[in-house]
Order: sequence, then C-alpha cells, then structure tokens
Amino acid sequence: MKVEEILMTVDAIRENALCDEIKLEKLNDVEGRVFCEIMKKKPSDYEKIISGTQELSVPIPYSKIYVLYLTAFIAFAQGDYDAYKFIMSEYETAFCDYAVHCIRMR
Repeated sequence: MKVEEILMTVDAIRENALCDEIKLEKLNDVEGRVFCEIMKKKPSDYEKIISGTQELSVPIPYSKIYVLYLTAFIAFAQGDYDAYKFIMSEYETAFCDYAVHCIRMR
C-alpha cells in the first residue's frame, strides 16, 4: 500500500487534527521496526519515507499494522487511553503475525 492510502484510511476511521508530517513520522516508526526486527538490517541503513506516493514494505493483508499503529497514536494524542491500549494490543498481534509469515517464507 502507498502512504497516502494509509493516511486516507486512518483519517476516515478516526477524526484527528494531526498533520500529515506527524503521521508520516509514525509510519516511519513502523517501517523502521519492520526494517530492523523482521528484515534484520541495521537502523543506520534505514531510509525514511518522505512522500505520500511511496509504497510501504508490508503487503496486504499484513499492511493493517500501519493503520492500527496510527489509529492508536491518534487515540493516545486525544487522551483516549483505553482505545489506545486496545488498538496497540491489536497492532502487536498483527505485527507478530507478519513476523511469523516472514519467518515461514524464509
């Protein structure tokens, strides 16, 4: 999926006042985690996403990790800590599912 698709999905799911730059920073957090923890590459080799037209590395159906992470961050920023905890739990499960998938494919 492309960055702009994720941003549109997140904005449709949960109203927020966060600018796209902050959301892009949070997407880089997820991409960086995938890069280091799943792809086993050095953090210093990670190249940040800088454009809405860029393709993210995690494919469908695992790409929901991006939506979950951003939605959780928005919930946290809005002070909705119960939603934040629930969504982060879903994010961690989805991230682990993707990691297992990658291990199986090796």
